[in-house]
Amino acid sequence: MSTGVVEHGPTAPTSPVQSPNTGIKNADEIIKLALTYGLTATVETTDRKTRTNYLVRIAIPVPTAYAGTELAHAIAADTLIMQWTKANRKGARGRFEEATVHSGTDSRKVRTMREVTASVESMGHSSNEYARDAAPLPDDVVDALHAVFLDGRQVHPGITATHVRTIVKNRRFKGHHVHQDDDKAICIENRRYVPVTVTGPTPDDVVDAPHAVYNSHNVRLKNIAADDVRHLVMVQRHAGQSSDQSDDGTITAAGVRFIPQRWQGAGERQHVRIVNGGTPEPISTRDALTEINNAMMKPGKRAVREMSAARSTARIVYRDGRTVDLRPATDGTAPAKQEQRPTVQELTGDIPKSIMAFLTERYAAVADGTAVPVTADMIRPGMEVIAAVRLEPRTVEAVMHYNGPGTPWVHITWTPRSHADSVMGDTRVFEPNHPLAVTVDSLDRLDGAEETTPELAARPAAEVLAADPIPAGVSVLEGMPGRAITREELRTPSGVLAHTDYVVQFRDAGRWILPNHDDQADITRGGVATVLRGMLDNGHGRARTSLDTDGIAYVSDGRQAARYIPAALIADYSADLCPGCDTPYATNGDGPCTDGRSVPAEKRRADDVKARARAVKFAGKWWADQHTEEPTDEALGAALADCEKPPQPELYPAIREAIAAEMPPAAAAPLFTALAAYEAVKEASLSESPRDLHTVACHLETLPLAAPAGLHPALRAARDAAKEAREDLRVAEGRTSRAAARDKARAAIEQARAAVLAVEPRAWQMRGTYVPATAKDIRAAARAYLATLGTPEELSAIETGTPSVRVECRPTLSTGKQVFVRITAAVNSPTGRIPAHPPVSLRIPRLDGRLNAADNARKALHHLFRVDVPVEYAGLRRV
Repeated sequence: MSTGVVEHGPTAPTSPVQSPNTGIKNADEIIKLALTYGLTATVETTDRKTRTNYLVRIAIPVPTAYAGTELAHAIAADTLIMQWTKANRKGARGRFEEATVHSGTDSRKVRTMREVTASVESMGHSSNEYARDAAPLPDDVVDALHAVFLDGRQVHPGITATHVRTIVKNRRFKGHHVHQDDDKAICIENRRYVPVTVTGPTPDDVVDAPHAVYNSHNVRLKNIAADDVRHLVMVQRHAGQSSDQSDDGTITAAGVRFIPQRWQGAGERQHVRIVNGGTPEPISTRDALTEINNAMMKPGKRAVREMSAARSTARIVYRDGRTVDLRPATDGTAPAKQEQRPTVQELTGDIPKSIMAFLTERYAAVADGTAVPVTADMIRPGMEVIAAVRLEPRTVEAVMHYNGPGTPWVHITWTPRSHADSVMGDTRVFEPNHPLAVTVDSLDRLDGAEETTPELAARPAAEVLAADPIPAGVSVLEGMPGRAITREELRTPSGVLAHTDYVVQFRDAGRWILPNHDDQADITRGGVATVLRGMLDNGHGRARTSLDTDGIAYVSDGRQAARYIPAALIADYSADLCPGCDTPYATNGDGPCTDGRSVPAEKRRADDVKARARAVKFAGKWWADQHTEEPTDEALGAALADCEKPPQPELYPAIREAIAAEMPPAAAAPLFTALAAYEAVKEASLSESPRDLHTVACHLETLPLAAPAGLHPALRAARDAAKEAREDLRVAEGRTSRAAARDKARAAIEQARAAVLAVEPRAWQMRGTYVPATAKDIRAAARAYLATLGTPEELSAIETGTPSVRVECRPTLSTGKQVFVRITAAVNSPTGRIPAHPPVSLRIPRLDGRLNAADNARKALHHLFRVDVPVEYAGLRRV
C-alpha cells in the first residue's frame, strides 16, 4: 500500500508540483471548480490491491490579516471532504462514496453531486467575501516603484505603483486573496511586490555650479552644467536607482562622480570676502572689484576710513566699524562645514602636560577658556588662530597638507589683523602635531555650535533663584546635584559649560543669595571656569564641583559655596539689571539684594501640597456650579470671585489640572448621559405619571454637566416645568384639574425632549456605531448612563467588574426567517450586568437554517465588531 498527497491553492508551495488530479472525471471537475473560486484542494491517494482510494479535501484559505483571530479558526473549520474509489483494472470507473461538509459548529453528510457542487459554490462565495474584506485597497499601495520577487528571488527591478494598484483592484474584484505585510509589500501567492526606497540626493540638492565628471578610474572626462546633473539624478530616482552625495556636494551615481567646481577656474572666477575677521564668504570677482572701485571713488569713498589695495586684493576699513578683506579665492579657501563637530580630544590630540602648561601661561585666552589648543593637522579655513607674538586672532584662509614622502607638514595661510605684518608673515609651515591657539567663537561659527547649545525653558527669575535642590540639614559639599566636573574638563570650558552668560549665587545660612549690587551677579563662562579651577586647585582635595541637568554649576570646599545659573534659564534676563529686584545696577546702590533668595525644599514641598489641596477645593466648586465652559483665566476669575479667599492667578494652572482630574461622569461621557435622559423622557411620555416626571427632572438636573453653558437656562427651565407638572398631577382631584395637569405634563415632557436633543441630537436613538469599544470607554459610559439613578453598589461594581459586549438573539415570532438581535455593552459583576447604554435592537436575515439564532448572529456580525473586550453571543428567551 502506498500513499501520496497533491496540494494546490493560494497557500500551496510554488516549486514544481503535480496538479491535484484523481483521474475521475466528476471528482476532477469539482476540484477545478474549487480552484476557480480560489479554494485550496488537497488529494490524498491510497493504493490497495484491488482499488485506489482518493480523499479530496477542499478548504477556504485563511487571509493573512485574520491569522490568529477567532474568525480565522471559523474560516479554517469550513471544509469539504470527499471520498472516491476506483478499481485497479482496465476500463474501471470511479465511484463517489461519500462527502462531509464541516463547519465551526456542526457537520453534515451530502450524498449527491448536486449538493457537493452547491457546497463548493457556497464556500467559494464565502472565500471571495473574506478575501475582499481583508484585501488592501488600491489606495493603500505605496506610491513608489515596486520590485517583483518570485519565491524570494528578485525577477524585476521595479514596476510602477499604478501597475500594482491595477493588480490589487483586479484581484479584489475577482475575490482572490491578496495581502499587504508590515513592510507595505503586496503579497499574492508566491509573488511579492516590494516598494523600492530610493536614497540619495534629489534634484534640489544639486549644487548650483558646473560639475566635473570623473569615471571609476578617477579620470576627468568633461564639465557639464548643473541642470544636466539634476536631470540625471531625476532619471536615476525614477528608475528606482539610488545615488550618493558627500559633504562637499559630490554626487556619485553608477560609479561616476560629479564634482561641483565652486572654487576652480571653471565658470566665473571667485573672490573671498571676510568681514571683521569672520568666516570667508565666496563672492564673484565682478562683485569684489565693484566694491574696491566704489571704495576708491566718490561717493563711496566718503564711507571709507582707511584702505589699502594691490591688484585684486584689498583691505577696506569703513567708518561704520566694518573691516572687509577681499582677495582671490584659491583651492582650499572654502570654509568646509562638518556635519558633526570634532570633540575637544580630537582637536587637541595628545599634548604633553609641559606644552599645555606653556600654552596656558603664554595665552590668556587658553587660560580663561575662550581659546583651545588645536593641532595643525586639524586646522580648517575659517578658524581664528591667536598669533604667538602679537597675541591677535588671525583668520585662516587656506590649508595645504603634505603627507610624504619625507617629513609631513601643514602649510597654513591666514589674514593678519594688522597691516604692519609683512606678506611673508601671512604664511606658516608647521608639523602636523604642532599646537595652535584657536578661539572658541570661531569654532562655534564654523561648526554651528550655536545650534547644539541646549535650549532651556526660561522661567521667571523669582522661581529660578528660589529653587534649592540641596536637602535641609545637608551641606552643599555633600548634597550638590548632578555629575562631577573634573579639572581636566575645565581646561576647555566650552566643552563642559554650554552657555556664555551665568548668574552667581552664594550660600549663606542655608540659603542661596545674590551678591551685593556693586559686585553684580552677571559672570561670563570664562569667569566661571576660572573660579571652578581656582577652587579645585586651592581646596586641598576637599573641593568639589558638579553640573546639574539644567546646566547649573555648583562648587564648594566645605567652608564656602556658590552656584552659577545659566542666564538662559531666566526669562527676559538683562546683564544691566539685578535679577532679584529687577533694578538697574547703575542706580540701585551698593547694598545687598533683599530679593532673589532661595526657599528650602521642605517648605516648597509643603507649599505645593497646600496649593494642590486648594486647587482641588476650587475644582469642586467649579463642577458644583455646573460650569462646562473652557476654564480660562477669565472664566476661573469670574466663577471663583465670590469665594471667601479667591485664588491668585498663579494657582490657575493647578486648578485647571484638578478640574480635568475631578471631571464628573456626566461630563466625561455626555452622549450616554443624554441617552439616559432621553430614555426617561420616552417612559414619561407613555405613562405621564408623577414618578416618571420626577425621574425626568432628576436627569435634567444632571444634564447641564454634559452641556455647553449656553444651554443651561433651557435645561433649568425644562427641569422646573417637569417639577411643576409633577406637583399638579399629584394634587389634582377633579376631572377638569386632572385634564389640565395632564396637558401641562405633556407640554413639560415635550419641552424636556427638546432640551435633551439640543444637548445631544444623537440621543433620540442608540446606534451600533455608538457602542464603546474599550474597557475604559465602557466603564466611563456606564458611570455616565447611571449618573442619575445608579445605586452606590452599582457604581462601585463598575470599577471592579469585567466589561464586555453581549449579543442576545432569538428568531422572529412570525416566520423565523429573521433573527432579532439586541446588543449591549455592559459591566459584568456578581450582582448582574450593569448596562452602559440603551440596547441596540435590529433584525438580520437568518443565513443558515441549520444554525441557531446565536450562531447565525455570530456569522453575520462578527466581522463588524471593532472592540477590545470579549463579545458574548447568547440566546434570548421569548416573553
